[in-house]
Amino acid sequence: MSNIESKEPIGIEADVEMVATETSFNPKHTHKVHWYRSTMFQAFVTGAASFMGVGLFNALSATGAGGLQNTYTSNSSMALGWGPMIPIAWMASGIISKLGPKWALFYGTLGYIFYAAALYTNSAFGNQWFVMFGAFLSAMTSGVFFPVEGAIITIYPEPWYKGRALALWQSMYRNVKTGGLAPKTYLVFVGLMVLAPLSSLLLSPPEKVQRTDGSPVPSFPKESMWVEFKETMKTLKDPKIISLSVLWAQPLFAPALLGTFLAKHFSVRVRALSSLVLPVVEIILFQVIGYVVDKTNIPVRKRMTWVWIPLNVLSLGSMIWMFVNIVVMDKNYPTRAYDWTTPGFAQIWTCVILATALPYVACGFYYVLAGYSFPINSSGIRLTRVMSQLRAAEAGGAAVAYGMLAGGASFTVAGACNLALLVVCIGVGCHLLLEVRKQDLDGKFTRDTMAASQLVGLESVEEEK
Repeated sequence: MSNIESKEPIGIEADVEMVATETSFNPKHTHKVHWYRSTMFQAFVTGAASFMGVGLFNALSATGAGGLQNTYTSNSSMALGWGPMIPIAWMASGIISKLGPKWALFYGTLGYIFYAAALYTNSAFGNQWFVMFGAFLSAMTSGVFFPVEGAIITIYPEPWYKGRALALWQSMYRNVKTGGLAPKTYLVFVGLMVLAPLSSLLLSPPEKVQRTDGSPVPSFPKESMWVEFKETMKTLKDPKIISLSVLWAQPLFAPALLGTFLAKHFSVRVRALSSLVLPVVEIILFQVIGYVVDKTNIPVRKRMTWVWIPLNVLSLGSMIWMFVNIVVMDKNYPTRAYDWTTPGFAQIWTCVILATALPYVACGFYYVLAGYSFPINSSGIRLTRVMSQLRAAEAGGAAVAYGMLAGGASFTVAGACNLALLVVCIGVGCHLLLEVRKQDLDGKFTRDTMAASQLVGLESVEEEK
C-alpha cells in the first residue's frame, strides 16, 4: 500500500478532483466524450442492472408474491435474504478488488434470478421452502451488488453531474410496477432478471470512462480480500461513518413495516395501484433533489439545507400520521381490508404512500450528504470501503425490521420502533449537516480548494495505479 494511500483520510467522496463544487463554479464541457464511455451512460447501465435485479426483487417482495405468499413466509424470506448480506457487504471491497466494478456488478445480479424462480415455483406448486433458499442465494450476491452500485454511482460522475446521476439511477431502480400476479407472470420477471447480469457487462472499467472535464476516474481497491476486509472494518473508527451507518439503516427499516401493512390491510387491486403510484412519487422527488444539489451557483450549505428540511418535515409528519393509523387499526380494526371503495381509504392509503416513498428518497439524498461530510482529498479506494460498510448497515436495518415482523411483533411495536429510529436519524443528520455547513464556511468548497484537491487527486490516482 502506498504512502499516499496509507496517510489519506477516510472519506466517501471518491471524486478527489472536484468533490466539493465551488459555489460560483460553472463547469464547461471542454472534452468530447463517446456516449458509451460517458459518466451518464454508466449511471444508466447501473440503473438498468438495479431495475432488473434489486428493483424487481423489492417489487415482487412488496406484493407478498402477488398475494400468493403469506406475510410470515414473505417476511421470513426477506429477513433471511438481508441478514447474510451484512458480512458479505463487509467483504465486498475485497471482492471488487479482485473482479473490478464491471464483473462485481455482474456477479451481484446473479442471485436475484434464483429468487424470482423461487417465487414462480411457490406460486405454481406451493413449495415455500424454495422461497427461503432463493432469498439466501440472492443474499450471497446482492451483498456485493449493493456496495459496488453505490461506489460506481458516486465515483464515476463529474461533480456537477452527481445529483443527476443519482436521480437517474434511483429513478430506474424504483420504476418497477407490479401488483397481484398470476403464476405464469413470474416467468416474465425471471426473464427480466436474467437480463440484469447481461446489462451489467455494458459498464466501462474506470480507466476507460470519459469525463467531460478530462479528469480520470479514481481507482477502485486492489488489495487482497483480507486486507480490504480489515480496512473496511477500520472505517468504523470514524464517528462520521457511525453516524452515516445509522442513517443508512433507516431507509429499508420503514418499508418492511409498511409493505407488510399494505399486504395485510389492502386489497390486491389497491396494492397494484400502489405499485404504480409509488415509483411516480419517488421519481418526481428524485428529480427535484437532483436538480437542487447540482445548482453550483448556490452555496453547498444552502443546497443541503433546502433539501434536508422539507424532506424530514414530510418524513416525520407522514410517520407520525402512519403510527396513529396503525394504533387505531390494531386496536379497533385488526382484520379490516381496505379497497378504494372503503370509507376512509384515501386518508390511510395516502399516508402509506408518503411514508413508504420518503425513506427511499432520503436514502438517495444520503449519498450527497455523505459526499460533503468528508475531506475532499479522498480516493475511490476509500469510498468503496466506506460504501461497503454503509450498505452493510442498510442490510442490517432491513434484516432487523423483517425479522421483527416474522417473529410476531405487532404493527404498533414495529411502528414505534420506526418512529424512534427516524427521530434518531433526524438528530444524527442535523449533526452531519452542521459539519457540512462548517466546512463550507471555512472555504472547503471554494474554487481554490477545489483546484488544490484536483492536484492531490491526480497524484493519488497515479500512485494507486
